[in-house]
Amino acid sequence: MSVSLRYYSSSDTYVKLTELVTSVNWSGETTQASRSCKVSMSNTTNGTTKAVNIEVGKDVRLYVDGDEIFRGVIFNTEIASDGSFSFTAYDYNYYLTKNMDSMKFVKQKASQIIRTICSKYGISAGTIDDTGYVIPKLILRDKTLYDMIMIALTETRKKTGKVFMLGNEKGKLVLRERKSQVKRLIIKDGSNLLSASYSESIEDLRNSVRITGKSGEESKGVTVSDSASTKKYGLMREKEHESEKSVAQLMPIANALLKELNKVARESNIDALGEKSIISGKMVQVSEKMTGISGGFYVITDSHTFEPNGLHSMSITVSKTLELNELEYEPPEEPEKTMASGGASNDKATDVVNLARSFKGKVRYVFGGKSIANGTGDCSGFTYYVFKKATGKDIGHGTSAQIRKGKQVSKASAQAGDLVFFQGTYRSGVSHVGIVTRPGFCVSLASSGCQEHSYTTGYWAGHYMEIRRVI
Repeated sequence: MSVSLRYYSSSDTYVKLTELVTSVNWSGETTQASRSCKVSMSNTTNGTTKAVNIEVGKDVRLYVDGDEIFRGVIFNTEIASDGSFSFTAYDYNYYLTKNMDSMKFVKQKASQIIRTICSKYGISAGTIDDTGYVIPKLILRDKTLYDMIMIALTETRKKTGKVFMLGNEKGKLVLRERKSQVKRLIIKDGSNLLSASYSESIEDLRNSVRITGKSGEESKGVTVSDSASTKKYGLMREKEHESEKSVAQLMPIANALLKELNKVARESNIDALGEKSIISGKMVQVSEKMTGISGGFYVITDSHTFEPNGLHSMSITVSKTLELNELEYEPPEEPEKTMASGGASNDKATDVVNLARSFKGKVRYVFGGKSIANGTGDCSGFTYYVFKKATGKDIGHGTSAQIRKGKQVSKASAQAGDLVFFQGTYRSGVSHVGIVTRPGFCVSLASSGCQEHSYTTGYWAGHYMEIRRVI
């Protein structure tokens, strides 16, 4: 196996970095817009100066056995005094998450919508499979381009059952229908399997949901439960409040939330000898006796590591079901009449931030807890309490409910009093929420307590999801 890495200082001028590289990690997930390439290298030959001047915004390309498997843009770099250097690049689909817009589409297929977006933003497009279904109308306000595409593909899947996978090949956006994969790599003991692990958890399972509405939090509301799950695992109930919903409107919300939460979290992880064709969305055949991982699986996440000695290994997370980033379409509400002055809104935001900050170091994290005034609670319980106390506004219980409130704004447009959401901290999808105190910082209640922290650097930057304005 031969690996080659090229750094492009211009469109037609490149430098081979292969001799300087100590490790290359190439990875992706079915729920992410783009694939990434993380490179570690010794960027010096004499210990005092850089061997190559590598800049953010420049292209990098990765080749394995002569085939280009990655083309992307460097978004961050880091160098140490001993010349140790690293950078992270993302393929061109990453820009879909960096641009927000409002668009209206009438009687168009998802494939046509994608071509329209590509044309408007100057995005190079490759193969775009015909998605077939004509979507009657989509009004998309303040959405990233990626979310627009995901909403269109979700609508298509719901109507046709067809799954389409977004990708990027040699700098061009591609869309291909996910069809049955007959040929699969076999990963098994004594051959190419290095190690495996399997885990199950009911920590986050909820088999009963109670939601109250217009009649108040102390009213009966609606309750839905799964008796079989309750008998097997014990009663675990989620409580939420939707102050503007009638009982009739609450039932479908409760059923949808129960379906989402009433799941045993299962995870199968495989370490194996690398095969460059195995990326997220593909299928593999696995046979491992100790863990019981056996049969055909979808690859949900993949991480390929290339070492200078020629070793290529991969770590993959696999699942019996294909996990996709599906976004439901919610027709926008009619815009409310704006006030003559924004002062009242600003005052509310100030009240929210001041109250949130007053709890720093004073509240202990308890999953599902909502006793903030008594010193315990969880992240969404904290945000609910602060908004209710400071503004009288009910933003709902639980991150799944709160992320549906207000409107999404870009990270660059964040203001004090906005909600900032994070994903993948302990489960896939939205899993944590905080209150923006100033651009780049928020107060949130986590296992480490109630703290003010950055959401643009460190741990939380890696789990950042979106920001929503609710006041």
